[in-house]
Amino acid sequence: MKATNSVTLSRVANSNSSLNEIKKLWRDYADTLGFFPEGAFEHYAQKGQIIIAVDSSSTLLGYLLYRVTPSRNDASIVHLCVNKDARGQGIASLLVKELLATTKPLKGIGLKCRRDFEANKIWPKFGFKAMSESVGKSKAGSTLTRWWYDHNHPDLFSIAQNTLSDETKRVVIDANIFYDLKNKCNDESLALTADWLDDSISIYLTDEIFNEINRASSETERNSSRAFATNFDLIRCEHEAFESTYCLLKQHIPAKPSEQDISDFTHLAKAISAKVDFYVTRDEKVLNKSNAIYELFGIPIIRPSDLVIEIDSLYRESEYQPARLAGTLCKVSRVQSKAESRIVDIFQNEIEGERQTNLKACLRNILSNPRDIDCFEALDHNNNSIGLVSYNKQISGILKVELLRTNKKHVLSKTLIRHLIGKIIKEAEDCSCYLINISDPYLDSDTKAALQEDNFHKTDDGWLKLSIFDHYDPRTLSKKLSHIGNQHENLNNYCQTICTIIESAATYQDLISFKNVEALISPGLIKASSIPCYIVPIRPFWAQHLFDEYLASNDLFGARLDLALNREAVYYRSPRNSAGISLPARILWYVSHNKKFPGSGALRAYSRVDEVVVDYPKQLFRQFRRLGIYEWKDVLYTAKSIDKQLMAIKFSNTSLLKCRCDWKSIQKALSDAGINSQLQSPCRIPEELFFSLIK
Repeated sequence: MKATNSVTLSRVANSNSSLNEIKKLWRDYADTLGFFPEGAFEHYAQKGQIIIAVDSSSTLLGYLLYRVTPSRNDASIVHLCVNKDARGQGIASLLVKELLATTKPLKGIGLKCRRDFEANKIWPKFGFKAMSESVGKSKAGSTLTRWWYDHNHPDLFSIAQNTLSDETKRVVIDANIFYDLKNKCNDESLALTADWLDDSISIYLTDEIFNEINRASSETERNSSRAFATNFDLIRCEHEAFESTYCLLKQHIPAKPSEQDISDFTHLAKAISAKVDFYVTRDEKVLNKSNAIYELFGIPIIRPSDLVIEIDSLYRESEYQPARLAGTLCKVSRVQSKAESRIVDIFQNEIEGERQTNLKACLRNILSNPRDIDCFEALDHNNNSIGLVSYNKQISGILKVELLRTNKKHVLSKTLIRHLIGKIIKEAEDCSCYLINISDPYLDSDTKAALQEDNFHKTDDGWLKLSIFDHYDPRTLSKKLSHIGNQHENLNNYCQTICTIIESAATYQDLISFKNVEALISPGLIKASSIPCYIVPIRPFWAQHLFDEYLASNDLFGARLDLALNREAVYYRSPRNSAGISLPARILWYVSHNKKFPGSGALRAYSRVDEVVVDYPKQLFRQFRRLGIYEWKDVLYTAKSIDKQLMAIKFSNTSLLKCRCDWKSIQKALSDAGINSQLQSPCRIPEELFFSLIK
């Protein structure tokens, strides 16, 4: 809480009475702020992303509501609203300055504002720059200015490419929402047209909408609906794909379907066939089938309000679905020379100008050096080749990847490429390679995007990534990076930039910057970073499926195939006695004792915490179901009740301990550190103890 000349700034808690005042203020200015689902205020309050300004009598003067998108490492202003009686007193400036201070570890802050709004003139005064323009989603087609405040971190995180990208998720709306938008009659649906969502979603229709329109009895209504439909782009799909999809959907259509039922599922089948990112509806018949349809096709079916509220956490839904890939990927096997023609037919990248002779020559060179170069293909259950990767270890300390391809016809190619990149990073760690070089000159756009997401750095030699497989204090790490930069000219500036960030993070104990640097050098960790560390207990059953292949080998049935696919995972537990786990954090996993699992009753692995969410079971399951492992019944069992909140801990970068610490050794280490815990619940430990336990 901060006070300035009788104005106090603070964060709104979910139970804070100020929420009602904020909602009232929003309603007073909804014409400019846009539609916003009621539940969204509680959601952002729970995340601590509403800042308010009050006077000495606790009267609400204004509020700022913002969102943080972890995948882009930036923030966006959703609402900045000041009561008209408090304007001219610098309230907006105070709120924005507080946001600037709060988000300093992020790359920056973005927003979109209509050019015809008076508020569009204030952003330059706060240091924002007008970066671009676009047409908004409103019926009037107003012009939006994209504003950006840069926190001026060294240019390491591809700010221009990631933050200001026009890439949006494709959202298909059904007929009910189409008419909601046309008639402006449902606030939940109208929330989809809010200007602040403009850089996150693009709204589409299927051509089935014209059959819906044609059923209207009034000619005037039909003509006005057709005219309104021209405000949207139509999503396209092949007729054969639609027919096969509709055939699979028939099991979910009512036994005696009405004409409307058939039309509703036709909309859905066309959206699925076009491989869109989300299908948005208020139709309970369709929503009730959403989990089953997701398991079949991987498309999230979601209410408008849920999409708006959870847009940031759902952003990777279409990019990474290991739960579905687990049911597709069967095995990985070495490529044989006799498979050359088949491999070329599947993986030639004609779009990037690759000729068959180029790929054949590359393959022959790889396959003629089996001692130094490994080449593998990923196969599905029908023995179809869906992925291709090679490892060249001829140069000590460097893992060179000359081929990295996926079958673009495969529906899960985006997930598969992320899986293959994860395997490459793990291979580098296992081989003690400090540098990964992806030298394939014919990478497709999805692969380039995935490499960028995994902190690969584009150079003249291809895509490079550091792979530091030990743990260093900031000064020693900087020396090591400088040494690597001196050895590799293309990496020198890059390494020096990381060193600059490390120096700044160490000076100001900037935990977020330390976390970001660890992502760049993964699997390495930074000592003396003050990132909170915890021991978290987990039952052997869940450990074997989430990360511990050795426990799984002692189980009659072994771990699920998801084990080999998940680069990130989620663990559910009660929010009670959670020791205050939040971001950033590291976890040491204590696998509780069970005589059926030899090796349990010990510390087995450590991970990086990516997200901590407390919510109701249904919301959490929808948010994280793409990661697999937990089924709905498991989540509900953990929560005990559908009405009780649950904590989800999403984690990644898991490493198994080479020397596992048993119960007796753990208790001695805790006692020496002055900690008394039986590890029935999470326990925070000093960073020095964390590093001593993972040696």
